[in-house]
Amino acid sequence: MITTFEVNNAKCKVTPELEDDNIFINIKIRVDTSLTEQSSPENLMTLESLEDLQQEQSKVILQSIMLAFEKSKELNCDIFGLGELIHKKYPSDWKQMEDDWDDIYPTIQLILDIETKIRKTELITKPVFTKEE
Repeated sequence: MITTFEVNNAKCKVTPELEDDNIFINIKIRVDTSLTEQSSPENLMTLESLEDLQQEQSKVILQSIMLAFEKSKELNCDIFGLGELIHKKYPSDWKQMEDDWDDIYPTIQLILDIETKIRKTELITKPVFTKEE
């Protein structure tokens, strides 16, 4: 099944948390999309199908973020500016960890909360051809 989505709105909130010797980055993502194309004989205009598609969208977003984050840890490159976020929220703690940031960065843990909603289905109402035909 191939489906095409258009992102209509996306919001992201990133909050660092320090707990003992651990750094957690909480990322809350909300995405509104439109289903713009479908090339499948399945009827995707059921509540169950739309919920499955939303879960799949969230899964793809999660995988993309984790892949990029793991690569940045492998390269030890803070391309997301997480150090700056920690510096802003915890300035005194940052002073203690700044010199060791290259050793600390790979230990950061992400906590992702992703919610996607399909708000529109454009002109799609049901597939042109169904499995029964």
